[in-house]
Amino acid sequence: MAALYGEVVEAGVHRVSSIMVAEAAKVIENTQRDLNIALMNELAIIFGKLGIDTNEVLEAAGTKWNFLKFKPGLVGGHCIGVDPTTSPTRRRRSAITRR
Repeated sequence: MAALYGEVVEAGVHRVSSIMVAEAAKVIENTQRDLNIALMNELAIIFGKLGIDTNEVLEAAGTKWNFLKFKPGLVGGHCIGVDPTTSPTRRRRSAITRR
């Protein structure tokens, strides 16, 4: 499968030891993206009420070397509905409890 993806994905394929590692990485990536976009949505609402241009704020923040460029927008996607259930289901099956 990696060879097939390698032919169409320009960025290349990063191999991991198992499908569990790949799926866990996807959960983290989706969660980080959604949290960051949701945060930008909330900040854009606040900035709007204060009369501050969100795009100007993002442009200024983008001058910092470590700024992660997330813009207000839609949160979610086709796999978001699946990801949140992965962790609780896996915990139950593995007898992992939360603290």
